[in-house]
Amino acid sequence: MSENINELWAYVASIVGYSNEIPIVSQNINDHSDWNDGMYHEYKQGHITFANGVVIEQIIEHDHLPENEPDENICEECWISYRVVGEPDMLSIRPKQKYFVNHCQQAFWLKISQPQPFVVL
Repeated sequence: MSENINELWAYVASIVGYSNEIPIVSQNINDHSDWNDGMYHEYKQGHITFANGVVIEQIIEHDHLPENEPDENICEECWISYRVVGEPDMLSIRPKQKYFVNHCQQAFWLKISQPQPFVVL
């Protein structure tokens, strides 16, 4: 089992597909999309259960105009949150929740949160 089992970033990395260090055993995802005042609103809420019994809630909200095509070079605003909603008594995941305002911010947090190799000069 991973030495990072008490770190929220390790679970988020598994959820977004950066890692499979902590295996996911089930996902219950609800997607909802609708039009509101000329904007297309997408809402996704999921509960992800891991092999060690941890359950993480993920919420992603995104509003955009229908004529706007996604641009890979621009980090569009969206709202992403992760929250620990269940964990075995033997674990203490930190932080208990994390919020992002776009996917780039999330990717940066994942990159800087991972342990860096120790280099002796």
